[in-house]
Amino acid sequence: MTLFYYDAPKNLQYYMESGKDVRIASVNVVDSEVHADDVSYSANVTDMDGNKQVIHDKIGLYVNTSERAMALDGCAAVSSPPEQLVLLTSCVQQ
Repeated sequence: MTLFYYDAPKNLQYYMESGKDVRIASVNVVDSEVHADDVSYSANVTDMDGNKQVIHDKIGLYVNTSERAMALDGCAAVSSPPEQLVLLTSCVQQ
């Protein structure tokens, strides 16, 4: 997994300590031929005011199966982003 570092992401709503704070609720196969899935999840996050809460969201993903696609996008890519933007606290530049 590639992590990107941001100074001030636009529309940032929450911070999360680690990927261990995410719980997969369900995976819906959208298209088995292109390995596309919608993943529903919940995450333990901290909002911008420091309040801890649990959010529920969904992200669309597809798995890259060709070497060319993997070279460009890695092993998977996002087809539809989540509604709520969460940043790992380790990605915040000090």
